[in-house]
Amino acid sequence: MNTLKTYLCALLCVGLMAGQAQAHGFKLGALRIDHPYATPSENDTGHVFFRRLTNEGTRADRLVEASTPIAQQVVMQRQNPHDETAPISPVAHIDLPPHGEVAFRHDSPEGYVLMLQGLSSPLKVGDRFTVTLRFAHAGTRQVEVWVQQPRPNTSSHSH
Repeated sequence: MNTLKTYLCALLCVGLMAGQAQAHGFKLGALRIDHPYATPSENDTGHVFFRRLTNEGTRADRLVEASTPIAQQVVMQRQNPHDETAPISPVAHIDLPPHGEVAFRHDSPEGYVLMLQGLSSPLKVGDRFTVTLRFAHAGTRQVEVWVQQPRPNTSSHSH
């Protein structure tokens, strides 16, 4: 019986650790940055996404800058699939409405993306790197980004 209890306890611990290995998030005041991730790249350009970028506060904020030591430049972009002349366009900032969430996913046809230009080397599955995000009101937060294979639409998935 003790062997069974030990086995079940070990199985539960492994399951909990596996869930934590796949999900990571960061807070900055009322802002929640859930699971920053990048997709593998084949050249010197990469993309960073978030499972969720949420403003849980009562005051609007905006993402005004992003930087990383692994790229020469980070460009904030809006995906516009309905605009044939400019399906992706750079933006000066990204508004985060109070009690709102902003689409920032690889499987979302609309929303935002951080484009990494001038990567020091292509992004490979398993790589990790930091991105510094600067918000107009909340301040600055460094987040760890994990490079992973894109999954099919997981918008109903939550942590």
